[in-house]
Amino acid sequence: MKLETRYKKTKCIDGCELFNDEKSYSYWENKKETLDEIEILNFINSNNSSNLSKILHIGIGNSYISSNLNKYSLINGISISSNEILFAKNLNIKNYNVSFKNKYEFNTFYNFSDYKYDIIIDANIKSFACCEKAFQHLMQQYFDILNFDGFIITNTRGMNWSRKIKPIIHFDFKYFFHRRLKEYDGPSSNLLTVSEFGLLSKKFGFNLNNLGNNIILLSKLQ
Repeated sequence: MKLETRYKKTKCIDGCELFNDEKSYSYWENKKETLDEIEILNFINSNNSSNLSKILHIGIGNSYISSNLNKYSLINGISISSNEILFAKNLNIKNYNVSFKNKYEFNTFYNFSDYKYDIIIDANIKSFACCEKAFQHLMQQYFDILNFDGFIITNTRGMNWSRKIKPIIHFDFKYFFHRRLKEYDGPSSNLLTVSEFGLLSKKFGFNLNNLGNNIILLSKLQ
């Protein structure tokens, strides 16, 4: 049984309405980590030797990545699920700070520029985009908050599918009536080939490297 629910909204730079409700919505906090998360974590732990790295994780899920990173000085994570955030805080991971933010909101990273991250993790870099203008605005924001010689890490798995998020009130016999975020098929315009992504990345000052094992790096050029 599914019931419609009213929820708080915000807007992207082009005026699209976006989910922005900090009430208790369940999402990925009790689900298994995905293959793209596992591959991203393995790459970072194998190739990033600095324990001074500042990391921004977009879409924290069940906090699998932050729970298993070997070295870091700071991890900031964002999510559109208050339940994911509560789950993350209860893990008591050192130097792990999480906050409620929709990455496509026009001013999402307004207060993040002071950090200048070394690594931005975004496994689904365009999958949930509301429109092309919001996605390109996101790319510009990523460039602005990334250190030179830093990189965005994403995964080709997350470039191959498109989703929309809809908040619902759901009933089951374990949790009875509860709020959760449900995924639906999204527009085909959110699908990216590596070559398309490479051309777009150059526009924003990134160099794209396809490293195999589904790993894509966007390095910020001087």
